[in-house]
Amino acid sequence: MQYETPTTKSELITTLKEIYHFYRIQRIEAPKVNLQALVLPKLSFVEKSEEELIEQATILISASQQREKNKTVQEINEKLASLEILIASANQTTQSLIEKITELYTTSQEKIREEGTIKGFATSNAVLDKISQLEEEKNQKITEAIENNHNQIANYESQKAELNVRLTAIDEYFSSLFDKEVQAKVIELNEEQLKYRDEINKYNNTISEKNLNSKNNILKAQASLDLRYKEIIIPDPSKDMLVDMGYYDDVIGCINSYYSTISAREAYQDLLNDKTLMICLDHYYQDLLYAYKLKANV
Repeated sequence: MQYETPTTKSELITTLKEIYHFYRIQRIEAPKVNLQALVLPKLSFVEKSEEELIEQATILISASQQREKNKTVQEINEKLASLEILIASANQTTQSLIEKITELYTTSQEKIREEGTIKGFATSNAVLDKISQLEEEKNQKITEAIENNHNQIANYESQKAELNVRLTAIDEYFSSLFDKEVQAKVIELNEEQLKYRDEINKYNNTISEKNLNSKNNILKAQASLDLRYKEIIIPDPSKDMLVDMGYYDDVIGCINSYYSTISAREAYQDLLNDKTLMICLDHYYQDLLYAYKLKANV
């Protein structure tokens, strides 16, 4: 064992105790175990300013309105196209009806003329009156068909006009809603970010607690490990083992180095009266005492 040469009695006793402890009651050191504490990362949160929220809300509402506007325009155009088809169909149906009415009454009139000719009174007032009556009925039915068609077409045109008004005013309509929708979206986004902030804070607080608990548990585990190993004491070595380890050489060398600073008589008296030296030297005590007795010539 390496030690500094004692120059005082106090240093001698301290050094002898260190030697005694080193050779005779040295304890097992705990192994170096690298226990890693659990470190969970925290989540970061940057709260958006009012200007940033307004900018985000403006982008979202603009996109949302554009989608809604496109959808509305498409629906209106589809309805207008359907009305055009209905108008064309109504005109065609009316035209077909007029043709059928004309054909029907023309056939009836020709039949009456043929019958009158056969009977020899084709130009009689009765025949002419009947043909005239059929002509009036035909014209009346055609007029009714045309009026009904006009009314139907007018209804369709009214619907078209209403849709065109909506189509023309669609930009103005969505513009009138824009500011209110942006304000509402800003409130919604702010509520969402505040809720998210609270969740982040709650999570981070939990993480801090878990990290602290983990660190404390590691410290407790390390302290417990150190304590357990300190409780394990190497059995006292035998005298022969102490000789082989160099214990007695260090003890005698330390004592001699100190006694070399005082007279042989003082050294003999000190060795004779100090029980600590007796314990450290064991069976070598008497040998060293006798040696200093001879040196002191007492």
